[in-house]
Amino acid sequence: RGVERTLERLLTGETRLENGQRDERGGIIWHTQGSGKSLTMTFLVRRMRSTPELAAAKVVLVTDRTQLQDQLAKTLRLTGEDVREAKSVREAKVLLAAHEPGIVALMIQKQQDVRARVTEGELTDRAPSLGELNTDESIVVLIDEAHRSHSSRLHKNLLEALPNCARIGFTGTPIIMGAKKKTSEIFGPVIDRYLMADAEADGAVVRIFYEGHTVKGAVRDGRDLDEVFEDMFAERTESEREELQRRYATKGDVLEAEELIEAKARHMLRHYVTGVLPGGFKAQLVAN
Repeated sequence: RGVERTLERLLTGETRLENGQRDERGGIIWHTQGSGKSLTMTFLVRRMRSTPELAAAKVVLVTDRTQLQDQLAKTLRLTGEDVREAKSVREAKVLLAAHEPGIVALMIQKQQDVRARVTEGELTDRAPSLGELNTDESIVVLIDEAHRSHSSRLHKNLLEALPNCARIGFTGTPIIMGAKKKTSEIFGPVIDRYLMADAEADGAVVRIFYEGHTVKGAVRDGRDLDEVFEDMFAERTESEREELQRRYATKGDVLEAEELIEAKARHMLRHYVTGVLPGGFKAQLVAN
């Protein structure tokens, strides 16, 4: 389904030159993590090769992890495709500039000069652009984990290098709000959604269970925050207490209270040691 919808977008969307501003042939494929994204990309390339209007397209696979690039290249080679992997900035420039219908695989970090510093995938302002390398419209860029590095200068460099390409962003966690630029603003509208429920129904992923825990923040003598507050301001009217809570008891103040952090840390450690570690599993902590 995702492949056919993508094919339709590539065939009917306006190019940047036709549109006057941006290429409308691309978009986002929202693909649940671990449910066969590499296969979907491979099916798309094979489908393009069997479509006369797209058979001669140059395909650029962009990843930001060595393991992802290796996995994608290996899967595509199983179909008889010749995948050329860029191992350096110089090699990336040569392969991207070539006017040919092959497949180029590169990590997005290869678009930067070796002198540029990178922190967590983000390119510094000192990083020079690669310049314009190839203005062909017959270039389709498939970008894996599109939510990660692609709101940065790294993505800007890619656009400058291939100004007339069509871009398809694959992501399991699209950025849809907050300070960062929305994934849809960068790549265009969503083409297809293959969500967790779809992947579970198909048996592509195992079912995930979520277990909620709450911890009372021991503040004084084993009492919780609400009890302490009520005691401290017992002489105030209810409206005055509500005003105090609005003004001073903010979410950040509560979440960052040392006593509450201690209580939560003890609870998490106990839960991990008794319920997770025995199974040989790891843990991930996300905090305020």
